[in-house]
Amino acid sequence: MPTRVVQIELEIDTATTVSVYGVYMPTEGATKEETKAAWKDLRDAILADTHEHIWVIGDMNAVTKEWHNQRGSRPGEADTQLDDILEACQLTPLGIGVATHAGGREIDHILVDNSSRARYSTARVMPADTDTDHSIVCAEITKSAKTDGIGEQRPRGQPLHEWEEAQYTI
Repeated sequence: MPTRVVQIELEIDTATTVSVYGVYMPTEGATKEETKAAWKDLRDAILADTHEHIWVIGDMNAVTKEWHNQRGSRPGEADTQLDDILEACQLTPLGIGVATHAGGREIDHILVDNSSRARYSTARVMPADTDTDHSIVCAEITKSAKTDGIGEQRPRGQPLHEWEEAQYTI
């Protein structure tokens, strides 16, 4: 595992374990080779990961294609690598298009696996408590208490077509 990436397993419950990658990717001052190597290491680790759920969290020093499209700007090497990993590893950014760095770019991200995207809120950006040039990025996770996929059935009333006109007229 590369030194810019740390991986832990987070056991949500007995049936769900999430593979969480914390990253600090090369800055704009890094060489193209350093940037490519760091992103390749992350991609290889994720593609080899056998967990159903994957999160990648941290300072990626890159913005998404959508960010560039909205602003008419051109992507750099790290930006291209981020977009490539989103596609290759089937990940979705929870970002909202809000700058997370004092430089005015959204470079801090929470990426989640596409298969469970509906369980996560859109990321929020909050001011940091310390003297830093980065904001705090956070998201809420919803985990159903039921694991069998079938919830408690709600009571059913009389079908609408059987109602008398007086029952639904105001």
